[in-house]
Amino acid sequence: MKITWASRALKQFNDAISYIREDSDQNADSVKEKILSKIGSLAEAPVVHRKDEYKRNNDGRFHYLSC
Repeated sequence: MKITWASRALKQFNDAISYIREDSDQNADSVKEKILSKIGSLAEAPVVHRKDEYKRNNDGRFHYLSC
């Protein structure tokens, strides 16, 4: 499964990492690594993560990812 970031999601992710980085480079790197790892697990095993019921007209391509 290929993960495609929505432009808004990518901006929010980068903004969040930048915000954390203002306080601590180490924490920013840790959070970034954990989030990307979770996203990677979604790509490898999408069946493990349930379909996102809040996404309108979800054809099954959008899954819920809990951290």
